Amino acid sequence: MSITRGGHGLSELGGVLLVLLALRWLIAHVPLRRVKEITVPGSNSHNSITADLGAVAEGASASLEDFDEVSRVRGKALLDRGVRTIDLRVTLRRSVVSGSETLSELISRVTDTGDQVAAVVGDPSVATRTHIAVESAKRDEPRTL
Repeated sequence: MSITRGGHGLSELGGVLLVLLALRWLIAHVPLRRVKEITVPGSNSHNSITADLGAVAEGASASLEDFDEVSRVRGKALLDRGVRTIDLRVTLRRSVVSGSETLSELISRVTDTGDQVAAVVGDPSVATRTHIAVESAKRDEPRTL
């Protein structure tokens, strides 16, 4: 009886390749770090003034939730590729899409909120990113059986 080892080198190489691809996928999907506080410009070594970016993001979210056209807002402060970022995710009601005047007005309000965030933070190195989406049809339409 003889035992052959032909073809095992290729399968081992394939296994190593799959492990490397899986590790790359996991690293790419690691959650972004959250940012809590920044030092406000104008602070010195004796007096340090800080701003809580998480609270700024929550305040911006709350101000956008006041609009009837907005279904949901999520705001968070994070570190994205080394840049402190206030990330706002605004979901609009589906009915807003039909009225182009309402949509353009709402986008203007969202932009104004981003400008207000920049003014409150006072640090040009802090970015504001806003994602605007429209809620899916499943939420607006009743289910039919």
